[in-house]
Amino acid sequence: IDKSTALIEGRLTFHGVKQNISVTAAFNEDHKIVKGDFSILLSDYKVERPSLLFVEIDNKIEINYTFNLK
Repeated sequence: IDKSTALIEGRLTFHGVKQNISVTAAFNEDHKIVKGDFSILLSDYKVERPSLLFVEIDNKIEINYTFNLK
C-alpha cells in the first residue's frame, strides 16, 4: 500500500450475517475519488441463491464502489 491506496477494514452486514472484511481502495490523483472492489460468497451470508429457469446465480458476487470525497 502506498500514498495512492488505502486499506479499509470494517464489518459488512448482509442478510443479518456480519463478517469482517478488509479491502484495498485506490485514490485518484487529487485524492477526491476513491474506487475499489471486493467479492463475497452468498453462502457465507446464508443467502439462498435465486434461480432463473432452474439455473442458480453464481455464489460469488462482485461489489464495485466509488466514493466522491469532499
